[in-house]
Formats: sequence, structure tokens, C-alpha cells
Amino acid sequence: MKYFIIANPLSKIVQKGKLQYIENIFNKRGVRVEKYFSKYQGESVELAYEITKEFANQQTTIVSIGGDGTINEVCRGIIKAGQNNVSVGIIPGGTANVLAKEFNIPEKNLNKSIDIILKQNKRKVYLSEINDKFFLFTCGIGFDGMIVEKVDLKLKKYISKFVYILSAIIVLFQLKNLTEFKIVVNGNEMEAKSLIVNRTKRYAGNFNIFKNADIFLKKFDILIFKNLNFKIIVEFLFDIFLKKEFLQKKDYFFISSDKISLTTNKKLSVQIDGDLFENTPYIIKVSEDKFVNFIVP
Repeated sequence: MKYFIIANPLSKIVQKGKLQYIENIFNKRGVRVEKYFSKYQGESVELAYEITKEFANQQTTIVSIGGDGTINEVCRGIIKAGQNNVSVGIIPGGTANVLAKEFNIPEKNLNKSIDIILKQNKRKVYLSEINDKFFLFTCGIGFDGMIVEKVDLKLKKYISKFVYILSAIIVLFQLKNLTEFKIVVNGNEMEAKSLIVNRTKRYAGNFNIFKNADIFLKKFDILIFKNLNFKIIVEFLFDIFLKKEFLQKKDYFFISSDKISLTTNKKLSVQIDGDLFENTPYIIKVSEDKFVNFIVP
């Protein structure tokens, strides 16, 4: 088995100088690892692609060190190479580690995270698609996309996840700028102001919102806002975080599907796995045949 580490140099682990400690843990277990650093957004795709192509005939594991964005790029590189024999291990170290939480991979226990990787218990996860681009588990259009769009990346280096709270506050005062768009889901056409397409129960860290989501199933749990203003957002947050329950409302509701189509002639604010998606989406679906083997407990 070949092991490679692809690390985001801005991840908490790298910033705190723990990468050598991680390598030592692997060495003590008789495993040699090779390390690669992504120098810019998108480079992890190319690194994973090159590793997968070169070692296509060997059992190979790529260990992603970073957040959900880094995992996203590693998976896209593997899929780009057209191989399914490369597995993905996770050592959480980013601003958001939703997928690690979903897989019950500890964020603060490096020994345990590495032990999970070395046990090689694999589960297949089919990727999601937006237009012709792959993502893992979440896509937000409208309010959710605007929050990511307004994030100050320079400030993110210093205040980490709090930059998203600051961005959300800014967006709250710009809700009138949201573009209405048409969607078709399960054969029903409707208008929406915002939506979140999700395949994990957790959202934006550790908020357990999408009760019917399951990353191992080929379907989305979709939160649709037909209308959106400050009052509706407060009502929704009250239902979710204080009442700990959700009742279908005329302004927002959940629905499950493996595909959703969109129609608009205007630019929409869109995020996938916490990163901006620059193009206007027209179809979001679960891939029928593209999957990655993740190492889980």
C-alpha cells in the first residue's frame, strides 16, 4: 500500500507545525508517506490526478489534510484520472470539517485518525454533480452562496470560521438583492429565492439540520426557501436551534430527490463544499457512476 499526504498549507495542522508529528506516527507504525502541499486553490486536484495516474496499478491511499475544500479537490483529481482503486483518508484540519464529523473522524486525536486510515475500512461515496463539475455533499444557491461570496479570504486566515458569521451578518442586510429562480424537483416546478442541497446531516460545521440526509445514499436532502427575508430567517433559526424541530412552512420546506434543475437568465450566488462556483447552475444531481472510496471507522 502506497500512502501520500496532500496538505493545505493554511490548515490548522500545518500552521501549528504538526505535520512532522503526523509523519512520525505513520513511521512508528511501519508506514512511509510522501507529502505534497497545494500552493493555490485547485492544485490539490492536479496533485491527486498525478498520484492516481502514476500509481494506477497499485493499492494507494491519499490522505487529505485540510478542510472540506481540500477533500473536494482530492476527489476531483481521482475522478479526473478515471480510477477507483485509490482510497481517501481524512485528517481534519480546516475551517469546516463537516465530512470528517459525518464519518466520526476525530479532529483533535491525530493518533486515532491515523489508526482509522491504516485499518483501511472503505465505503463507497458517489459524488454529486453541478453542471459538469463534481462536488461532495453541499451546494448552496442564493443566501448561502452570498455568504461564501462575501467572505474576506485574507481575514479568514486570522479569525477562521468567525469570518462566515461576519459575512452572514453583512448578507442579512442585502437580502433584497437575492434573485428569484425557477426549479424543477420530483417533477414539480416552483419558484425559489434560496436553496441548500445537502447530503450530510450536518451543515456549516456541527449544526444538525438535514435530518434525512445520508452521504452514502444517492439522494439529496434539499431545503427550499420560496421567500426569504429577515423575519423568515429568524423564524427558521428559532425552529431549528431552539425548538429542535422542523415544521413545513409555506415559505420554506425540505424535500428529498436525486436531481434538481434550475432556470434563470441572471447570475446566481452559488457555493459548493464551501467554495464559490462561478457559473450559473442548471442541473444538480448525484452521479450515477463516479464514486470515491473513503476510509471510515
